[in-house]
Amino acid sequence: MSDDSGDDARRHVRAWLPHLAVLGLVLAATVWLVLVTAPVHQALLLAAALAALTYPVLFDPIHRRFVRWFSHWEDGQRRYAAALVSTTLLGAGVAALLLTIIWALVGGIQTTWNALLGLALHDQAQIHALVDLLVDRATTLLRLYPDLHIDSMQLRQYLLSTLEQTSVGPAFLNYLVTGTGSFIAQTAFTMLTVFYLYSEGPQLGRLLITWLPLSPPQRHLLVRRFNATATHLLLGTLGRAAAHGVALGLLATLIAGGSFNGVLVALITTTIALLPVVGPTVAWLPLASILYSSGHVTEAASLGLASIAATWLIDHCARLLASALGTGDNWLSFLLFISVVGGVIAFGARGLIYGPGAVLAISIAASLLPLLYGRRDRTGAVDGNGSA
Repeated sequence: MSDDSGDDARRHVRAWLPHLAVLGLVLAATVWLVLVTAPVHQALLLAAALAALTYPVLFDPIHRRFVRWFSHWEDGQRRYAAALVSTTLLGAGVAALLLTIIWALVGGIQTTWNALLGLALHDQAQIHALVDLLVDRATTLLRLYPDLHIDSMQLRQYLLSTLEQTSVGPAFLNYLVTGTGSFIAQTAFTMLTVFYLYSEGPQLGRLLITWLPLSPPQRHLLVRRFNATATHLLLGTLGRAAAHGVALGLLATLIAGGSFNGVLVALITTTIALLPVVGPTVAWLPLASILYSSGHVTEAASLGLASIAATWLIDHCARLLASALGTGDNWLSFLLFISVVGGVIAFGARGLIYGPGAVLAISIAASLLPLLYGRRDRTGAVDGNGSA
């Protein structure tokens, strides 16, 4: 009996040993890769979240058009070209936003051009003068929102460290060698990673999906769920916040006249409105309070009522969009709220992207459960939320 037990044990070991060896090699390679990429993990995580959130609304439509327009190209060439165009558009959008911020704070086209020229030529006097002006304007605006707890000295040091390294090439090489660098170098690394994720991400996604024990209709449902959730999170966070910012900026300009800078109000409101529910109110209430305390009671009341109406309209449109996408679940909105708040507390501005990215990941992971373990009818279709 003991000999039979020993033979069974040896057979089990021989049967499982190759599998354990393969799994051990995969685990060791994964740990190795994690250790190697640890110095740049924040840029990689940011790029992954950006690529996932913008894929269905930016890369996918461009790639589909390239498939129609350039059918004679190889698929790899179309993906590469679509990724290049998508990354360029994304970078141009970020650059346009930064230029708008500088223009709004500096206060003139000629002054903005001189500031940009000084940055390009690394003119230290121009850079320090620009930093002083930006800090002064930002401090004046941030007095309206003391709960943001932004220290002017820390802001000055951050701007100096960022603007003094405006040469992308050397800063990028320094970032690759040391793992630390300026905002511009980290942005360049992030955009390069986004490009490769756009270009090779669909192929990697198809490879991962084929390993899942799902039928073709279930795989299609999972892809559709990913696209809908990513679109909802992108438009329901950045799009919704931008709409609140533009609305309050216009209202402040039209109602308060020259009392407030509409562009600055729009920028700060967009940032605050990223926090759902309370964000828009926190944005317009200090402005109305200033108008009221300065004796402009009618303007204060008008700004408050118009802001409430605009907030309701924008949020109502966001709910309609979520309902049309099939992503209007209450738990998703709540999870988005706590992920944005937690992301900002833990990672600062990056948390605005990390949070929705994490919600997208957990939402897709949760969608696998009914697909794999949901009740099936006689035809093999999945009942309930996982219906194929």
